[in-house]
Amino acid sequence: MTETSPAAVVENLRVAFDGNEVVHGVSLEVRPGECVALVGESGSGKTLTGRSLLGLVPPPGVVSSDRLEIDGTDVRDLSDRQWRTLRGATVGLVSQDALVSLDPLRTVGREVSEALEVQRSRTGPRLNRAEARHAVASELDHVGMPDPANRSRQYAHELSGGLRQRALVAAATITHPKLLIADEPTTALDRNVQVQVLQVLRELKEEGTALLLISHDLAVVATIADRVVVMRNGELVETGATDEVLQAPQHDYTRAMLKALPSAASRGRRLSDQPVLDLPVAEVPDPERVLVEVTSVTQTFRTPDGGRMTAVDDISLTLQAGRTLGVVGESGSGKTTLGRVVLGLQQPDTGEVRLDGEPWSGVPERQRRPRRHLIQAVYQDPLSSFTPRATVIDVLAEALALSGVLRSARRGRSAQLLEWVGLSPDLLDRRPVTMSGGQRQRLAIARALAREPKVLVCDEPVSALDVSVQAQVLDVFSDVQDQLGLAMLFISHDLGVIQHISDDVMVMNKGQVVEQGSADQVLCDPQDPYTRSLLEALPQPGISPDNHADPVPDQADPVPDQEEQQ
Repeated sequence: MTETSPAAVVENLRVAFDGNEVVHGVSLEVRPGECVALVGESGSGKTLTGRSLLGLVPPPGVVSSDRLEIDGTDVRDLSDRQWRTLRGATVGLVSQDALVSLDPLRTVGREVSEALEVQRSRTGPRLNRAEARHAVASELDHVGMPDPANRSRQYAHELSGGLRQRALVAAATITHPKLLIADEPTTALDRNVQVQVLQVLRELKEEGTALLLISHDLAVVATIADRVVVMRNGELVETGATDEVLQAPQHDYTRAMLKALPSAASRGRRLSDQPVLDLPVAEVPDPERVLVEVTSVTQTFRTPDGGRMTAVDDISLTLQAGRTLGVVGESGSGKTTLGRVVLGLQQPDTGEVRLDGEPWSGVPERQRRPRRHLIQAVYQDPLSSFTPRATVIDVLAEALALSGVLRSARRGRSAQLLEWVGLSPDLLDRRPVTMSGGQRQRLAIARALAREPKVLVCDEPVSALDVSVQAQVLDVFSDVQDQLGLAMLFISHDLGVIQHISDDVMVMNKGQVVEQGSADQVLCDPQDPYTRSLLEALPQPGISPDNHADPVPDQADPVPDQEEQQ
């Protein structure tokens, strides 16, 4: 194969399960030193397309194509043994969730060295222990891992999200594959960590590695991809140079995804085409009414060596009815701990929390319990907060029972709650595990509303959702707040989301508030270097304002709330 020949060629790729075709005639190629982004939402078929290049389409999937080559090798009829030889040596994979992908019982060094040891066992003399340690440390250093020799002796759970993702990249690149498939490698990572991982991938591309990036995040794609391939429902709907696709999209689906991106420019307008929710008329609290007041709160935890770690350091805030305070910061900044203190799930070491004018911290739980309905939470992964065997009616009925609703009235009331958040009452007897991510998050909001709260604490509630599903859920939050006058504490590492939804912003770093004020003040004229670094790390899709702001034409198909499966 010549230097300019494609590292991967796919022509008319089709994938079917039990006779049901889910990928329909996809064609693409990736050349050395080039990044091709395969873009689409869950269910679009992008992950199945990537796995076809690894021979990892799960049974009973059947893969067919007119051409399927990696580094000039026809891989359509390879045996399992031949695939195992090809994987790692010629094509590598970086998955989304490093904590799940890395073996919790093995050190990072053992994880990274495994692929190299397997390759050497087939192609040459085995590495001795010293050679393996040196190769691992060298590769970890290559991907930007600080103190690689010591990090290689740690386990995955001892590393931050960014370091785990770097270890996963090192495990995929230590054999120097000619093609690297990165499947959502930065999803749910903090922006600064995301930038670090993307820089590693960018350096690999500059060294000549062909990179197939699978993502639904168009802002991330804009920072690294040379070409974009947009997929929907198993079909390729648009392809072209990155700037052309993002600045002048031709297909309605691409335009819909771009329109759904939250940012400072989108504040005050709807991100989706779903109708405004019709919530019951209620007595809206006085907008000047302070519903949450946090005064000089500090929260520490004991470390394994017997010391103390300060997670929240002397923080004060107020939360008014009908307003949203966005709390932004990287993992480990203390924002989730602050949310738990506000919810009354943790008692601060010092300071005070007041809820609707009355003491909330420092009082026995029996005094808080009658008032717990006033403040409710919506978390990042609602599925883990539902009882696995429960149906939708079970989830809502439990909350309604706590609010004193009679058993005979709970089903009707549950149906009403679903309609409030834009879901069909037909879902009442389904289990949440069978619902899409967007549907589950709406169910979590409905469960919170069942208690008739005055305050919502939202902890990364949209960070794992596709862009159009995220847009729909953000619109639900806006409708709920506008019509019920709720106060919201909205915790996120995504500055685009914070810019879109927040009235006020608090920036946290290492447990401290480094900047606080109105959204316009903090995000448009940041004073603290850390805030400026977060804003500089925010990927920009490079979309012209006209294309971003224009609504999708009436004839365009709406972006569906698809099942969170690929």
